[in-house]
Amino acid sequence: MLRTVSLSLSLLALLATAAHAAGLVKVEGSDRKVPDALSLDVNGTPTPLRLTGTGLREKAWVNVYIIASYLADGVVASSAASLAAADAPKVLLLVLERDVDGDTMGAALRESIEANAGQKFAADVKQLEAFFTKHPVKTGMSITFTAIPGQGVVCEIGNGAKLSVATAGFQKAVWDIWLGSKPAQDSIKKTLVKRL
Repeated sequence: MLRTVSLSLSLLALLATAAHAAGLVKVEGSDRKVPDALSLDVNGTPTPLRLTGTGLREKAWVNVYIIASYLADGVVASSAASLAAADAPKVLLLVLERDVDGDTMGAALRESIEANAGQKFAADVKQLEAFFTKHPVKTGMSITFTAIPGQGVVCEIGNGAKLSVATAGFQKAVWDIWLGSKPAQDSIKKTLVKRL
């Protein structure tokens, strides 16, 4: 069972904290900007995270979402594989560039996880897919995936809906959607580690 973690996870709180302490970085191909650093409250301890890179997910020449990756300061990662495997506080922030119905988003995440991990996390993937089916995302809404060592992954949608998955290794499966051997989009795999 996932322990209750004191996280400044509400995206508004996360970005408000980041906006005061950091500069903004423009995401190539989009008008959106993301903070170059975040602060995450983990069990009462402020944990600074640095931006490792950004990307733009496109499908059939249509912008779907921007993505930004953050990793705890002081944690060494030198490649996509080491970032995905890093057992450290980290965040993936997605902001939708267009509406995506829940079935489509859930299926896309499932297909990407299964492409890299097979059926190893079938129960967790089913839970994630059902979560998105209940919570479609609209243009401008955010999705965050936050990994806390030993506690799992929390997925939060900008409307406040949350899902926690404590299964060991699932955080890597989520990060492998964009950083694995079969990423959702090759260009994102390269740009998410550009600032390592």
